[in-house]
Amino acid sequence: MIKAVFKTSLRPLSRFNHFVMGVSVGSPNQTGEALAAVVRCINASGLQSGLVVVSDLVKRYSYRPECDEAEATARARADGDFWLRDNAETLETFAMPVEIVRWERYLSDPRFPDYLARFERAHDEVPALKGAVNDDVAAYLHRTFNDAACHNAARRELGVRFYLEELAVMSIYYEDNPGAEFYPGKGAQCVKCVRDGLVPGVPRGILDTQLFRINVYDDPANDNDLRRG
Repeated sequence: MIKAVFKTSLRPLSRFNHFVMGVSVGSPNQTGEALAAVVRCINASGLQSGLVVVSDLVKRYSYRPECDEAEATARARADGDFWLRDNAETLETFAMPVEIVRWERYLSDPRFPDYLARFERAHDEVPALKGAVNDDVAAYLHRTFNDAACHNAARRELGVRFYLEELAVMSIYYEDNPGAEFYPGKGAQCVKCVRDGLVPGVPRGILDTQLFRINVYDDPANDNDLRRG
């Protein structure tokens, strides 16, 4: 049986009533039995409400440059459709009211173009953010593709766009939904950089959040095979 526990101390959780969890579509920690374990873990947190953001359309960057933007977007949207269908029953087991939203909502938000431009400018001007994004891109390319992809200029540029878009979208949904971030993984270095206040001139939604990391693992009664978390 797969289980999930908070890896981060829950002492600071008392200042939050609400949680936000971004779903990395395709992650083994956020589908099937693993997602069910994560939901049980969140249900025990005592929070009153939550938001689950299905990060599907941002995955279109993973389908480039092999296909054009329209096809990449269609494939990413189909991935989100499949995830929602496959995990519909599990999403009904939250013990508190939880809104499920998709990435596309935030791309059409009137704040998005300005927020993205501000993060793009900060990426060019703030070495700490640029370094964090570069580290995230390298890890993302290695995890999603292979070591050779880390040296592919086109893929690296797409990876930068991936993370800057993620920062802009996260800023919007945390601005609208202040709360604790629950995530079964380490989280991006660029998000931590912004959260730590190291990037002037960018939206402040992320600054008022805190990551509570969830560890997903197989029960020791089975094979004790730790999952990525």
